[in-house]
Amino acid sequence: MFSSESYSEQSGPGDTNVQLQIFEPRYRAMYEDLLVQKNKQESSESSGFVVPFAHPSDVGRFAIHGLLYQITDVQEVADETQGQIQYVCRHSIHPRPVRISKIVNPQDHQTRETYLKVEGGHLDVPEQKEDLAKREFPKVVQELQPMAEQGHGFAVKALHALLVRGVWSFVKVWNSALQERLLQTELKLAAQMKLLQRQSYDQSKGSLSQMETEDLIAHVQLNHRRDLLSLQLESALIIPRLLQCPSANEQEEVLLQLIETEKARKPFPRRS
Repeated sequence: MFSSESYSEQSGPGDTNVQLQIFEPRYRAMYEDLLVQKNKQESSESSGFVVPFAHPSDVGRFAIHGLLYQITDVQEVADETQGQIQYVCRHSIHPRPVRISKIVNPQDHQTRETYLKVEGGHLDVPEQKEDLAKREFPKVVQELQPMAEQGHGFAVKALHALLVRGVWSFVKVWNSALQERLLQTELKLAAQMKLLQRQSYDQSKGSLSQMETEDLIAHVQLNHRRDLLSLQLESALIIPRLLQCPSANEQEEVLLQLIETEKARKPFPRRS
């Protein structure tokens, strides 16, 4: 099991070409075990491991569901990186999440002497076709349709993703939109900071101290702190929140909350 705290990739079920750099000793050992296991297998099935998420509300606990990463390519790069990184690996993520029933060696979570081993099985997640999406997420479709008709670029993409490819494709589009909002907010923050620095520099006739500069930065950041934290938390928690939901009805409630939050934000630029 590869802990999601060790990387920042925002990936979901069905994603392909997900790259990880392996440098921690426990994960080097895990990949070596997986590669040995693969060489012993006669089948062409990819070796893989579970990536869990932190529980969205209970601090210090893993979520009961995780994602199965299947290894598609491994490159040993120890010589090129002077031993800092052992492997650069590419993976595909199985379209069906895994329900973790047991952690075999929980004591190693604190010691980090080796990787965690789990028992579990795939969830029965049916393929999400358009009619199925409309049956399982009717309120989400109802909320997104008028937004899409009004030219809300994000809603157009999200609705299409949900109807054509399902909830995890919707999540991928949503996270892309959140990353775009984060970038816009950070660029706005940088522009405001530059303007304030220029104004203060002119007023002080070029004698702006380091402390005054730091005060300006803190002032600008304060105005955007809530927006930045909200976007970062939403991006980090959307997948574990959905993975924790035992039914489509509960998943729909999570998606509706996301849509309401989006409506409260300033509109995305309309598509041309």
